[in-house]
Amino acid sequence: MSKRFLARPDLEQYKKQAKELLAAIRRGDSEALERLRQFHPRNIDPAAAVLADAQLVLAREHDCESWPKFKQRVAAAAGGAHASSDQPQEHFVKSVRALDSAAVRETLRAHPELKALIDEPWFDSQPAIVYARQHRMVVDTLLEHGADINARSQFWGRTIGVLDDNSAKMRQYLLSRGAVGEVTPFVEAVRAGDVKTV
Repeated sequence: MSKRFLARPDLEQYKKQAKELLAAIRRGDSEALERLRQFHPRNIDPAAAVLADAQLVLAREHDCESWPKFKQRVAAAAGGAHASSDQPQEHFVKSVRALDSAAVRETLRAHPELKALIDEPWFDSQPAIVYARQHRMVVDTLLEHGADINARSQFWGRTIGVLDDNSAKMRQYLLSRGAVGEVTPFVEAVRAGDVKTV
């Protein structure tokens, strides 16, 4: 049975719920494990579950096929839909493409509804943080407004994250901010069927 949205939908509250669900899954809580089994499309080892798995469960419990679509529905339900014309989104995209951290910050402050969509693949199938991964000021601004440092591109072949094609110094900084290393080699090894590397 699907869940109803909160009376006043708040993405931050749902993010907190996803983190709490992940913690419950990892400690073996029976209700959380049942939710994982029922709503996750794959058979996930609870010990290996990550935040994206908990977010997907939460999204599917609310009849959304993915976390990004769930965030869009939350923004619309919260009343952000009236302000989601192309203009704020266009300004955000232009600011990120220009690597103008001040303009990015100004746009996100003026249009808080964009925060719910900050990880959307608007940059050639990449979220903003991946597109701007080599520019610390833009990365810091995006993180300050709720971007997921471990968001990845939506390419069919090879996905790209913030650590890919980056300098050693910037990689070190991103790791200190919560980026998860070794994801790309793991994904590539799984796709190649390389059991030893996996």
